[in-house]
Amino acid sequence: MSFGISCSMCDKYSFGKYKKIYFIGIGGIGMSALAKHCLSEKITVLGSDKSRNGMVKQLKDMGIPVKAKRDTASIEDCDAIFIWDSIESEIASTIVRFKD
Repeated sequence: MSFGISCSMCDKYSFGKYKKIYFIGIGGIGMSALAKHCLSEKITVLGSDKSRNGMVKQLKDMGIPVKAKRDTASIEDCDAIFIWDSIESEIASTIVRFKD
């Protein structure tokens, strides 16, 4: 499965060390591209997004579970968490707690 994604972040960083990644804000153009790239690399991808846009539907159709609200149990089980840069401070404090 290939999505023809070419981005400097994908080229610069190896996602191969991750088995499972959770995306907060997965429905945006940038986060969805990264999620698709990771899926093409055989990484388990899941995420959340408040939006119910066409991109979220496309990701779900590809088999990526996308919830409207963050699933803290799923986050705890992931190797990495990708966060959209317009993150709310409440989400940031949740993530910090998981790191401790």
